[in-house]
Amino acid sequence: MKQLSIKQTSFEKYKENIDQCLNKLFNNDFVLLVTKPNDDNLIVMSEKQFNEQQRTINNLNYLLNLTHSQSLPDDVMI
Repeated sequence: MKQLSIKQTSFEKYKENIDQCLNKLFNNDFVLLVTKPNDDNLIVMSEKQFNEQQRTINNLNYLLNLTHSQSLPDDVMI
């Protein structure tokens, strides 16, 4: 999976231009960080990007579990 770039915009600009922002998200590989004054931020990404992130997390968890299972002593049952 390739690295996603992160773009940033204010919540006000996002609300004013939501259609344009969402169209850009669907057509490009980036994540949008929508900022609010009280640091209650929001991350917006396409479903495709989300699924790719989930797949990567699942693969890493699988590899981690493999590593743990191989490092157990012989007399430990799982």
